[in-house]
Amino acid sequence: MNINHIFQIAKWEFVQKAKTKAFIFSLVLTPIIMSLFNILPMILMNTITKETKRVLIVDQTHFAGNALSILLDFNKEKEKHTIQTTLEQISPNTPINIKSYTDLIIQDRYDAFIILPSTLLQKREYDYYSLNISNISDFEVLEKSIEKVITDTLLSLHKISESTFKDISSEVTVHTTKIKTNGDISKGDTLTEFIGMYGSLLIIIMMVTFSGQLLVRSLLDEKSNRIIEILLSSVSSIELMYGKLIGLGCLGLLQGITWLVFVLIASMISGFQSDIFAHIPFIFMYAILGYFYYASILIGIGSTATTEQEAQNITGFIMMFTIIPFLFMMVIMDNPSGTVAIVCSYIPFLTPSIMSARIAIQFPNIIEIIVSTITLILSIGINIMISSKIFSIGILTYGKRLTFKEIWIIVRSKG
Repeated sequence: MNINHIFQIAKWEFVQKAKTKAFIFSLVLTPIIMSLFNILPMILMNTITKETKRVLIVDQTHFAGNALSILLDFNKEKEKHTIQTTLEQISPNTPINIKSYTDLIIQDRYDAFIILPSTLLQKREYDYYSLNISNISDFEVLEKSIEKVITDTLLSLHKISESTFKDISSEVTVHTTKIKTNGDISKGDTLTEFIGMYGSLLIIIMMVTFSGQLLVRSLLDEKSNRIIEILLSSVSSIELMYGKLIGLGCLGLLQGITWLVFVLIASMISGFQSDIFAHIPFIFMYAILGYFYYASILIGIGSTATTEQEAQNITGFIMMFTIIPFLFMMVIMDNPSGTVAIVCSYIPFLTPSIMSARIAIQFPNIIEIIVSTITLILSIGINIMISSKIFSIGILTYGKRLTFKEIWIIVRSKG
């Protein structure tokens, strides 16, 4: 095996893919698009003028409906809502004809109606009817306002002043401080930990998925154009395989570093701070090993593909394993040093994501990092050993994809 050949192939793969418009656009546009998906909805919510929501209040209490209407009007500017109320008071003993009110909604005379029953103070329950019950912002305003009406009424009945109630029911503030393994402390909170954990996972999944797809597509293109035969006349199949793995791995690393720069810039602008930034080298180490783990599988199985559809199916099936770690995220976030987290850390296809998530939340014992890294490297070695056998045959197979039986025979062969 000629090392110089491997690096020449790696360089060629890297340069050829890096200068394509598709790669350049994905390199820059992906973080921008992801940022827009997070920021644009909030901007739209705050800038687009809301339509007035007409709400009919059907009041059986003969006090809550009027108080609610006054409160909503008074807090219109403060809560930035667009709720316009109409009050209808009926006797507590009068049966409510729901159909007549729903007809008003269907006729577009109102957008919603609420029923305040005579038992509102005792049961603290009311009914809300609307064609659209997904308008969270307006619904929360109504809910808070009704709760305040009930609270104020009960305070008045029990002759408790509002200031006294505020003193008794004022919220307790907790200041969370994270203790690091070296004894240092830093300010932190659950949301920051959550964002750091998912951010590290997304970087790994995107790097592995993007580079893996490029790898299989590159193999298929070269097989379809018969370029592979020209390459194999100058280098061995093993040298070609290693060159592709290294070249596209470097491409994925470039992509990950670029996205990280975007994340750091965004963090500086927003003021977001997390301990995860101090552990970026470890996360990148697992990202690179994760790429080689999945790529070493893809390059073997992917070499047997003969059509675009087969290549997509193979890539999609293997890439499904990259999202399995999301099933364990809540367990790991609850106890990053628990049995589930430690066991998952040593399962090769879970190791990159699970260990990155654990590092983002609570830095594991260095022994666990060493053992999980060795386990992953050994798994990559086994994958490459198996894939090299499949690759040597599959890369020159045209017209008919190798069956599982044929692949099994190739894997078991001693050659």
